[in-house]
Amino acid sequence: MTSSKTHGSRNIILRRGITLTEILVVVSILGVLFALVVPAVQAVRETARKTHCSANLRQLGIALNSYVTALGALPSKTNGKHGFSVHSMILPYLDNTSCYNALNFDVGCIRSANVTATKTPIAVFLCPSDYGNGTSGPWTNYACNVGYGYQKSQTYNGVFTVGRNNPITSLADITDGTSTTALAAEWVRGSENDLSHVVYRTKTVMIAASEYDSFISACQGTDVNPARSFSATKGTYWARGDHGKTAYTHDILIGGRSCYNHVYVREGAWTAASLHGHGSSVLFADGHLHFVRNSISLATWRAIGTRSGGEQVSIQDK
Repeated sequence: MTSSKTHGSRNIILRRGITLTEILVVVSILGVLFALVVPAVQAVRETARKTHCSANLRQLGIALNSYVTALGALPSKTNGKHGFSVHSMILPYLDNTSCYNALNFDVGCIRSANVTATKTPIAVFLCPSDYGNGTSGPWTNYACNVGYGYQKSQTYNGVFTVGRNNPITSLADITDGTSTTALAAEWVRGSENDLSHVVYRTKTVMIAASEYDSFISACQGTDVNPARSFSATKGTYWARGDHGKTAYTHDILIGGRSCYNHVYVREGAWTAASLHGHGSSVLFADGHLHFVRNSISLATWRAIGTRSGGEQVSIQDK
């Protein structure tokens, strides 16, 4: 702002600088704008990550369908004598034939002959929302459904099975209906800095059929061993067909705890989850994708985890 005064024949121009108050007002306005813009940008980015994450899961469904078309049945949870995962078996249907050919199925999946291949990051196995995954590790954010309550029957009642008492599943074996039977789902790998997604370990062994409910209560509650609470194994190594590596269960609701049954794995609980909100994207056996919220009833969640339980299921929670 300027002003002038006349003194004889001279005009003297007076200039006033910006005051501290004006600077503070501008800074405050910029701060408010920043506070409004940043969450909006973050929300847009997370929406894009969620879309990408869902697209990856859908791609796995297409690959599994191609596998079934070619071979007549789904791959086993653990394939062959050496522990290879479903993820390993569908690599050729994900345009990763070179990685598949690099696997030596005549030796264990974690043997030195397979180190290079099994430590290769596969982008379609990774959800970009999970701790900045990018393509930096050989893990997976998508796990295959093996059902729930293994310790009660010593069999897998999910879509993916293994063992003498669990024949490899064809689509005809999914008598509960392919549109209401889960094939795969997201999970969160976990971090020591986010205790909502780590893998816990119960203090005692509870693997008898009669102890199933007690184990579930202990896993969901506080009866865990805090000194051995964190496990880095969940979602680690897409090549291994193990619970907690590439297989999840419907024992506990989405977003709940994952737990070893003390030192037992198959009798543990390996839970679906996501970082997209209160729920997880679930791929169904007919190929459709559904975001299932953790407000779903446990009975319904378990029902969609079985292939032939005879339950009547209506999924309306989107």
